[in-house]
Amino acid sequence: MEDITFAENIKQFRKAKSMSMEELGKRLGKAKSTISAWENGKRTPKINELKSISEALGVTISQLLGIG
Repeated sequence: MEDITFAENIKQFRKAKSMSMEELGKRLGKAKSTISAWENGKRTPKINELKSISEALGVTISQLLGIG
């Protein structure tokens, strides 16, 4: 089984919600470039941001991190 990264998960969950990077960024108070960097694996969010990201995407933190 192939490991799914956080970057792949955030992109997959965002697309499943038919949400643009701009829309997710707006919900989180982040720039589109930040969302893009997360999805490309160039940056990762701070641990205290995971709850708001998971809530915006309607998934658990475990699902977001690929550990559940």
